[in-house]
Amino acid sequence: MTIKEGITDDYRRSHVEKGEDYDQFISGTPFDAYMAEWEARQLHDILPRLFPRKDARHLDFACGTGRIVATVAPYCGESTGIDISPSMLEVARAKCPAVTFVHADVTSTP
Repeated sequence: MTIKEGITDDYRRSHVEKGEDYDQFISGTPFDAYMAEWEARQLHDILPRLFPRKDARHLDFACGTGRIVATVAPYCGESTGIDISPSMLEVARAKCPAVTFVHADVTSTP
């Protein structure tokens, strides 16, 4: 059984083929765009204090298009993103070529 065949009708199925449009979808309204910018500012404020030597290892499961991993990776020595959606991972890989991305379902893959 492939990952896609094993997905039930939940949020995972709704996101599998949305990689190309997801970033626009999550920042499509002024409020959503504001929240994405606010989130990035908060991370840029917090991360240097959490990882001052940039030697941390970071795992982002359900990383989607890499929105968070793109912000966190520069503060870490190693970053890995995991997602169930090949289309989301394609976008993430383009944004973050230095990050390792894994196509898997962490809720069912050992």
